Amino acid sequence: MNVPLRKTISAIVSLSGTVELRFGYDKELIDFVKLVSGFSYFKPARLWWGSVHALFALEYAGRARGISVSVSWPRQAPVVVVQPEGRTLRDYQVAGVEKLLLAPSFALAWSPRTGKTSCALAAGATGIATRSIQRVLILGPANTLFGWEEQLREMYPGLPSITMDGRKNVLALKPQTTTEKELRDLRKQALGLSGAAFVFCQHDLMAHRAQDLLWLAAQGQFAVGCDEPQSFADFKAPRSVALMDIAQHPNAYRR
Repeated sequence: MNVPLRKTISAIVSLSGTVELRFGYDKELIDFVKLVSGFSYFKPARLWWGSVHALFALEYAGRARGISVSVSWPRQAPVVVVQPEGRTLRDYQVAGVEKLLLAPSFALAWSPRTGKTSCALAAGATGIATRSIQRVLILGPANTLFGWEEQLREMYPGLPSITMDGRKNVLALKPQTTTEKELRDLRKQALGLSGAAFVFCQHDLMAHRAQDLLWLAAQGQFAVGCDEPQSFADFKAPRSVALMDIAQHPNAYRR
């Protein structure tokens, strides 16, 4: 049941789908936001943020408490898909790319060999070209990542990429090395990771390289692509925990 409106929260939705809440200090509003699942306080920026789904829940809950939510939606231009080099995506693939860029948490569940990988790479390249994102993290089994890398080189040879190798964090933590050669290798990988547009990481390495993945997430807007998502069915598994930490980062692309 709706009650007379008493207070207002301003919500600003970005093109990436991240929602920022703005209101003056008010203990009642703070307690109210805490009750709604999906919003977190990001201390470095001193703001509450969440997803569009959480925004809908906030609006609905506010009606029963006399709290209105004033929403500012972004002006959104039509998506112009960046076509790969040497070939053109088919119409249904272009539609898939648009869905990946505009729909929150969208999954391509097409049949094998219909171009799911091509669509995901095209969506990432388009997001990078339009500056909606700075980087794409591709998470998958070891036996599929080679195909992703090969296809990226064929489709978008100008986009730098790197595959995480080994279990040691090289960005977020000071590497503990035993030899000068190992130190050089870690420095080379750190340089490659920080400058890569596409970063590929095996499922089995995610928990070990979680600090590096979070460091990359903190550098700017990013998108996450998961191959073989059934591998994350066990929510308590280390790889699933690592994925949730990445997906809940404020810089994660949520549109």
